[in-house]
Amino acid sequence: MAVEVASPLFLLVMAKITAPIISRTNNTTPAPATAPEIVASSPDGFREAVEEGLGRAARTLRGITGLEVLGKRVKVERGLIVEYRVDMKITFVLE
Repeated sequence: MAVEVASPLFLLVMAKITAPIISRTNNTTPAPATAPEIVASSPDGFREAVEEGLGRAARTLRGITGLEVLGKRVKVERGLIVEYRVDMKITFVLE
């Protein structure tokens, strides 16, 4: 089954902090914080959508230590998958 690609890469950053942010614990060790949720997509697959979202986040956030994929969806047009979408959170260390 061929996958028809009809739309360009799509990325949306939702400015929503999802957890309290603490900059330091015991005033010595950087503490991880949860970043805004990222919604990214690719016409090529879920992995590519995750990589696109991470690349976009890395342009504005420093100290990224991980990410969590919260959900996956596909966009379908005329019975064919045209876009793979992922919802994810980026974890980073505050300076």
